Amino acid sequence: MQFLATAPINTAGFKLALEILIKAPSAAPPPSVAYSFGTRAAGESKLGSKVIIHYVGQLLTLYAWAWGVGFNVLIAAGVAVAVEIVRQASLAI
Repeated sequence: MQFLATAPINTAGFKLALEILIKAPSAAPPPSVAYSFGTRAAGESKLGSKVIIHYVGQLLTLYAWAWGVGFNVLIAAGVAVAVEIVRQASLAI
C-alpha cells in the first residue's frame, strides 16, 4: 500500500486502522471481518477519562488533516455558537 509523502501515519493510539483508511490513496474498501468481544475473564478495563480524551484528540488531529481549513472553520463556528449559547444563558439569569 502506498501512502502520500505528505500523509505520514501516526502509529500511536487506537485509531491506526482509521488513519490508514483515510490516508491511503484510492485504497479498495477493506473486507468485513466478524469479531465478537467475549466476557472479561480477569483484570479491569484500562479505559478511563485520560484514554478517552487522548483518543478524541487523535481523532480531531485526523479530521484536521483530512478536512484542512474546512475543519478549522467548522470548529470556529461551533465555538462561536457555544459562546453565544452561554452568553444568552447568562443573560437569562
